[in-house]
Amino acid sequence: MAIRPGKLAFAAALVALAALLAWGCGNSGGGSSTSGDTSGALASDQVLHLNLGGDPEYLDPGLARDDVSFNTILGLFSGLTKIGYDEDTAKQTILPALAESWDVSKDGKTYTFHLRKDAKWSNGDPIMAKDFVYGWLRNLDPKTAASYSYAMLDVVGAADYNGCEGAACAAAKAKVGVKAVDDYTFEVKLNNPVPWFTQLVATPIFYPLPQTAIDRFGTKWTNPDNIVTSGPFNLEDYTRGQVLTMVKNDNYFDADNVTLTKVDGQIIKSKQTAYAEYKSGELDAGFQGVMYPSQEIDSVKTDPGFHAFPILSTQYMGFNYNSSRKLFGTMDSSGHGVSTDKQRDLRIAMSEAINRQNLVDGVLKSGQTPIGGFVPVAIPGYDTIAGADHDFISTDSVDIDKVKQDLADAGWHDGDSLNLYYTTEGASGEQIATGVASDLEKVGVKTKLNPVPEFSAYLKKLGPPADSGIDLFLIGWLADYSDYYNFLQLMECDSGNNNGKYCNKEFDKIVEQSKTTADENERFALEAKAEGMLTGPDGDHPVASLYADTDRTLVKPYVHGFTYTPLGLLYLENVSIGEHS
Repeated sequence: MAIRPGKLAFAAALVALAALLAWGCGNSGGGSSTSGDTSGALASDQVLHLNLGGDPEYLDPGLARDDVSFNTILGLFSGLTKIGYDEDTAKQTILPALAESWDVSKDGKTYTFHLRKDAKWSNGDPIMAKDFVYGWLRNLDPKTAASYSYAMLDVVGAADYNGCEGAACAAAKAKVGVKAVDDYTFEVKLNNPVPWFTQLVATPIFYPLPQTAIDRFGTKWTNPDNIVTSGPFNLEDYTRGQVLTMVKNDNYFDADNVTLTKVDGQIIKSKQTAYAEYKSGELDAGFQGVMYPSQEIDSVKTDPGFHAFPILSTQYMGFNYNSSRKLFGTMDSSGHGVSTDKQRDLRIAMSEAINRQNLVDGVLKSGQTPIGGFVPVAIPGYDTIAGADHDFISTDSVDIDKVKQDLADAGWHDGDSLNLYYTTEGASGEQIATGVASDLEKVGVKTKLNPVPEFSAYLKKLGPPADSGIDLFLIGWLADYSDYYNFLQLMECDSGNNNGKYCNKEFDKIVEQSKTTADENERFALEAKAEGMLTGPDGDHPVASLYADTDRTLVKPYVHGFTYTPLGLLYLENVSIGEHS
């Protein structure tokens, strides 16, 4: 989940980002997209007291897959590029990071990144092209089992290496299209043009990795005593469930522009406690969704530090094809989900039972947008692609009698119960689950609510495949880059984030065809067809989309530069503390 433009010869092929929403458009008590006036004097003590809300699942850039991990890693590591946000033009931009510039071949299939010669690891060693080669190959190695490795498969030879077995892996590894041309020139060859590639390489899976530390310490290389970082901060201390402390990295290439000296990361899982500590001044800010109980939203919205940042995110309820109940589908011998027409009809009826508008207005109350299709409204191309297929599922009404009949026709027995899983770490999991359960009960579907306190534990339950005891699950996706493809690929048969294990080979074929289609109108037509196969009248409906989300948090007005990008990224290197009483 992450992305980022400098000098780009292939700029004409980039997906336009103008459709992304400006941060000032959401509900914001403070009314500022940068959480405070940056014109005042700075405080002498540049320590940010930040609530992470939970433990990062991983601090390894190659293994990260959750919000807490990603935004913590952005403080510790750096990539070729990073995301910028221009308030004057209300657009995202891609900024140079470890790459000071790059060239793209005329056919769009070879990228040459020119690395900064002043970039160093936190131990003082230079960051070189070989560190990227090592990192990319390590993350593609099937033994690493990186969830985000699928994002790298457009690189020549990457798919073969990522899927290799045994003795064949050595030869496959040698054919992957990454090369250190010299110490500071990194070359990447792609199978086909990827218009959003310079956005994509800002995702942690593409970061360089310190081979010496990994070889020496193995899975413990990210422990505070062992870690070697490349970003604005070093990891000083991490005690699981308590604190994660980062201190300024003086070896960071842009250290002169990093104002914070320390990030005092607290892991406070109780939102009531976090809210109390924010009000008392013990906390300055927090990651999204962890700073207040959802039931307090009406009063929280009046706080001058409240911010709701629109993001490219879809929240949905998944149907588990691997459930032992076999209500929504079954698994074939290859580990893919299959289903009958009746199982499909049951999924549609369950989806139609949910009043998304009531969920947004009555429960969330923070600028979310109800959706019936799979892709959020702010994505470029939405107005062209969205149509009857996209909005087949009503977002603002439920015909209870019709849904009850549809359920009966699909073989549902009134009063039967389903296991609904969700996490209570983060934003509004309990309230959303309760709202969905209430809507389902109105049409005769009882649910047993199964909260999982830790998001990392929840992700393990979701696989893929999800545990067989799960029937329904609540989850979301935050875009890595601003293109329809990034959402559609989630539902491909072998996606590492396809938790329900839905599989339609024809859908996969169309999605992959869209990725390599240069003509925008032709690509949009393919993407519209693919989304229709998911959520249209004749679609498979492997998930019930609920709403396009916002990132909500509380930030003290004296904290400057605390801004989430539309891709949900928070760069702590931009933050500073203003004078305050």
